[in-house]
Amino acid sequence: MKENERISDGVVCLADVQRKSVDFLWEPYIAIGKLTDLVGNPGDGKSTFVGKIVSHLSHGFGLPGQTTGEVKKSLILTCEDDPDDTLRPRLEDMGANLENIYIYPKTYKFDKKWLDDLRTLIRDLNVGFLVIDPIQSYIGQLDMNRANDIRSVLAPLAVMSAENQVATLIVRHMNKMQGGNALYRGLGSIDFVGAVRSSLLLG
Repeated sequence: MKENERISDGVVCLADVQRKSVDFLWEPYIAIGKLTDLVGNPGDGKSTFVGKIVSHLSHGFGLPGQTTGEVKKSLILTCEDDPDDTLRPRLEDMGANLENIYIYPKTYKFDKKWLDDLRTLIRDLNVGFLVIDPIQSYIGQLDMNRANDIRSVLAPLAVMSAENQVATLIVRHMNKMQGGNALYRGLGSIDFVGAVRSSLLLG
């Protein structure tokens, strides 16, 4: 809340809110302008899964279940795979149009400057699909298991995604827990699930 601002200044009657539908990059899995969470163990195919999506978008092919699609540029933030001997060969072998795919192969501390830079980059490149893989490489010294820390990262990221109408996919590894509710299998706080539009588990 800003200085001298009262809580009543932000109250809106729901009857005055204009109803609208959610647009999807891939219905019902990945929404445009929202956060999506992808969880999976190393070696289970997260990179292949993401690569196939990026490849289809680079040509405007429809994703599974879609009859049509449109070309979308992708930005991949990743520090786990080398661009020359892993990322390019993987996507090139999938038939991707590399001209529509950008990568940032470094870690970066998630703060206001980082988010401002990312916002500008997305606008300059006209990016429609953002991948952050894995999310823990971009949150600095924050604790993934603390709800407040996670919310401080995901809340501004969600606002940025909505402002730029970019579908944002955050990638996480799975924890070592066996069995139980699938919602708790992702590494870190359950607030990851609470903060995203949809959460996908790949196994």
